[in-house]
Amino acid sequence: MTRRLVLLAALAAAALTPAQAQDRPQPSPVEAARAADPYDVPPHVGYLLQADALSGPEVDPDGFLLRTARLRFAGEASATARYFVQAELARGPAVLDARLAVRLGGPVELVAGLYKTPFSRELLTFRGALPAAERARAVRALAPGRQVGANLRVTGERGGDTFRAEAGLFNGNGGRTFANDGDGLLAVGRAEAALAVPVGTLRLGASAARGRDDAAPIPTLDPAFEGTRTVVGADLDLTTPRVYVLAEALAGRLDGPGGDRRPWGGALTATVEAFHHVRLVGRLDHFDPDAPEAPHERPGAVDEPHEAPNRVALGLDLEPQPHVRALVDYGFPTDDPAHGEVRLRLQLALR
Repeated sequence: MTRRLVLLAALAAAALTPAQAQDRPQPSPVEAARAADPYDVPPHVGYLLQADALSGPEVDPDGFLLRTARLRFAGEASATARYFVQAELARGPAVLDARLAVRLGGPVELVAGLYKTPFSRELLTFRGALPAAERARAVRALAPGRQVGANLRVTGERGGDTFRAEAGLFNGNGGRTFANDGDGLLAVGRAEAALAVPVGTLRLGASAARGRDDAAPIPTLDPAFEGTRTVVGADLDLTTPRVYVLAEALAGRLDGPGGDRRPWGGALTATVEAFHHVRLVGRLDHFDPDAPEAPHERPGAVDEPHEAPNRVALGLDLEPQPHVRALVDYGFPTDDPAHGEVRLRLQLALR
């Protein structure tokens, strides 16, 4: 199956790759979505479809996967109010986002509903514009993700640079229900700056979150964490006409009945345009879940399968048409490069 996927990927790349490089045009839809304010979605009806073919020792069984099928609705209720609703259809109808943003005056905006918390550059990036196939493991495990709550945003500009600060309170249960089923709240804050530099745009961000959880799901770490959760993160991304680099690090402290746990990790991702809308992609991903040596001996701990702390992904990213994207990659642990996974993804998206 793996050889067949590699052959299929090579044929797809040959069919979709232009015959020769062209002068650099305007940014592609993927590049534009990656650079956009994640909460500034233009009024439209959008969609995101991703279909994967997977093969490798870690895939059981080899085959095809409908990774996501989403419908997106964005509009303006008035001159100062915007809304955004998104539903996932691939695993049963589910509301992912139901967000209302109201401009209170000047640079201040109030955001409320169910939506991605202001934490982590990669988390806030539109899924269809991620530089790699999936978000880094540390982001998936530690970033608060989607929550029900509200936050204030303050945006300012100076000399071509943009600055933003955000802070809010959320239920902390991961949007599992649309009400707070625990005793505490999750506070989240983020500050970021987008700076014009000679080679392009440099964005710097710092995030923090802290809350008291009651049976809150923390992906890959604890399905029902109870205790105090603290997470901090820092990110940097550089966008130039042909190169994109994203570096991000996150660290958490989970203080619960099972003891003090300190997971951390991060990733370095880079894309280089080899031809017109044909990019080479590379990623180094590190994640340490700080798993206990004997999970069954600690109250409240969860047995977890061993996963290599360091992984590498190498791939090819193509945009043959404005809303069509194809991604081929091979991801593997650094201590066993032969024990990897081949992925071929076809995507159709309108942000």
